[in-house]
Amino acid sequence: MDKIKSLETFVRVADLNGFARAAESLGLSRASVTRTVAELEETMHLRLFNRTTRSVSLTSDGERVFEEAREILRRTDEMFASPGSSELTGRLRVAATTSFAEFFLCGILEEFGEKHPGLSIELLASDRVLPLVESGIDLAFEVAPEPMSGTAARRLGLCRSCLFASQDYLSRHPAPSEPDDLRAHRLIGLLGENHWILARGSETRRIAVHAPLRYSAAGLIRDAVLRGNGIACLPDIAGEGEEAAERLVQILPEWHLPTRDIYALFPALKFIHRGAHLLAEEVESRINARSGGAGS
Repeated sequence: MDKIKSLETFVRVADLNGFARAAESLGLSRASVTRTVAELEETMHLRLFNRTTRSVSLTSDGERVFEEAREILRRTDEMFASPGSSELTGRLRVAATTSFAEFFLCGILEEFGEKHPGLSIELLASDRVLPLVESGIDLAFEVAPEPMSGTAARRLGLCRSCLFASQDYLSRHPAPSEPDDLRAHRLIGLLGENHWILARGSETRRIAVHAPLRYSAAGLIRDAVLRGNGIACLPDIAGEGEEAAERLVQILPEWHLPTRDIYALFPALKFIHRGAHLLAEEVESRINARSGGAGS
């Protein structure tokens, strides 16, 4: 029995909650996957899954083995990903939310591609982070309170929320000096965003967002701000880029809004492309450089 392959198969079944889905993603027959897991259970003298005609779930022993197996596979991936040569080749498939890609990632990918001309980079931008294994993704970036489950996550730093207005808007409207002053301004909101919470030391202010126009994506909101349409809450990386840096002004910088973590996500099961590790390190260094290391 190939122990590493058996653990990969076991973890894939657990990740995808089924033998059929695991078999499809592995390019194997369902019978082969079922047989591999059965042999693993027999070898370990443990029952790893509760099986019914409708569902598959881990037993308590299976949950323990699952965590240990993922760590073994992660360390195996890192060993095989150790540099054998300085040249990166092949395809590197990267995923990110559209706003993170537009505000921050695209420029880094272009420079990374120039450093490694033998590498073919594909970027999948979406409103949500795609499932890594099923989509054949080598590396994904996520801005969230917690990383996506079923992945090997690495925290890269912080993404801060800030209030922005354009130079043009502020030339026509006095800049607010206190959070309560925002009520007299035209606000631009995200769909589902009803209030902003600002904090300064022990002070906290909750500002209702009465926005005459709301958008579903941060990129659209930034464009509206750049056109001088009002004040909006955006991730700090929205101020990146030459045009944004020249035309956007941070409002009430002494007041802080909630932060979220930036994660690099790796598929937990496959051998990880060495380029994925190097790209994650490059993004982490850029995040730390722009925040003075505060995001570490």
